[in-house]
Amino acid sequence: MKEFESSKAKQIQDGIVGRFETLILKLGVEVIQNASNLLAANPKKSIQQIQKKVDNTIQTIKKSGDETALLKLQALLKKLNAIGGTSAIAPTEGFVFYYKGKPYKLTGSFTPVHHLLSLIKYQNENLAKPNSLISEGGNIEGVNSLVPRESLEITVKSGLKSTGFGELKYNIVGNKSKDYLGDIDIACSTVDLQDIIGNDNLDDFWNDLDSYLSSQSMINFKIVKGLDQFHIIVPVLDESGNQINNIEDRSGKQGSEKAQCQIDVMIGDLEWMEKALSSSEGSEYKAVYRNLFLVDILSQVIFNTKDPEVKKKLQINWKKGVQVVDFVYDKRGKKKKLKVQKLTGDMDRLAKFLFGHKASFKDMSTFEKAYDLFNGETFRFKRERGKIEDSFKKTLTRMKLPFPKELN
Repeated sequence: MKEFESSKAKQIQDGIVGRFETLILKLGVEVIQNASNLLAANPKKSIQQIQKKVDNTIQTIKKSGDETALLKLQALLKKLNAIGGTSAIAPTEGFVFYYKGKPYKLTGSFTPVHHLLSLIKYQNENLAKPNSLISEGGNIEGVNSLVPRESLEITVKSGLKSTGFGELKYNIVGNKSKDYLGDIDIACSTVDLQDIIGNDNLDDFWNDLDSYLSSQSMINFKIVKGLDQFHIIVPVLDESGNQINNIEDRSGKQGSEKAQCQIDVMIGDLEWMEKALSSSEGSEYKAVYRNLFLVDILSQVIFNTKDPEVKKKLQINWKKGVQVVDFVYDKRGKKKKLKVQKLTGDMDRLAKFLFGHKASFKDMSTFEKAYDLFNGETFRFKRERGKIEDSFKKTLTRMKLPFPKELN
């Protein structure tokens, strides 16, 4: 049984499920093709463009010699051929419908085509240079431009509208003062997003978000559940609303392609993220120094409970707020979390807790300010100063960040 489970069970299961999948995809193809004239202004042209992308992707992967990509390509082509091959491609990715209050989608050829096109990661020689397009995080297929500061607002507003989030309330976070941004970070409320995608149960939130994004026009998106965010690719526009040519480096050099950038949509407590993910203006150091320092302060403050085995501590979730954690120490002395609950999404309240009732986020908005308060008389946990500094130094070393001069 063990040998069967490890070597044959998945293959048999995939074979059974695959037949049902093919049947449903065929149904989607038929429904979508029958309605395609209603869904695209020029369906033939749209289909030809997608077919060309598929052909280019196939040739690129074949030339790459990447065995893993070739195996994935083979499986996806088999799936696509089972529902009619490239002739099954339609100018839209499907229909979303509701059955007993839950959203479902018929995608036809979109699923294998989308997965096939996603096999190639967008590559640009400029990404390897010091002025790479995105340094804060990864980019997904289609990103080819930096974003000029004057394009920021209109690019976000238009990009959200074009991808079905025109009504979403948001704040642009991070460093907005740069002349050119690698990508755009925006924060939005989980509740507001639930209203738009029609989700009423957080357990199904990510599946419903995926269904909603897939139901929009052929956008390129990626959901990163572990970070409570998703990425979308949108055109970069000038102040008149026209798409600009791509910006290749931070000197403003323009290329010949139409500019596309990445928006990272961070999901959680909107008011909390507006401050917690803000830049550190007026500081010698990036906001990451301030935020890591606050994390290390809380990491060294432990509270007792009525149960001598159970301890309490506070931790920061940068999307949701300050959380209370009940934990115990295991045999190796490591913390094992028992329960995590949100305490507050108010950054001012955190400032008062750490640095006295007169403190606010403004007073700790840079590393320098937070460090001064840490060494001041109003700091609540003076006895832990040594442990906190040691922990902060270890964190900076682990993340390969240079020590600020205040620590030397």
